Amino acid sequence: MAAYRGFEAGRAAPAELNLLLQFVAVTPDRRAAVRELLPRLRLDEDEALELPLLAVGTVRQIADQLRAQRERFGFTYLTVLDPCMEAFGPVIEELRGG
Repeated sequence: MAAYRGFEAGRAAPAELNLLLQFVAVTPDRRAAVRELLPRLRLDEDEALELPLLAVGTVRQIADQLRAQRERFGFTYLTVLDPCMEAFGPVIEELRGG
């Protein structure tokens, strides 16, 4: 994000920023869901849960996470990988306020 902020300085209008969610898991146990990813990520649970690329938790937790990331980083739209699309459907409804 720091590199983009440097490039953005010369733009007349800011670019739209896309976030590609690599993993979506709707679950009441966030830590258990990320544990299976830890060997590939080489991070601990807390670090993994802070990654913007992972959307893990209850529908509300994920929606709140995405809203916070939009405020913090300026992401204007999201891309979800095909295997995660069905899990992401309820999150879309929550983000819409439904």
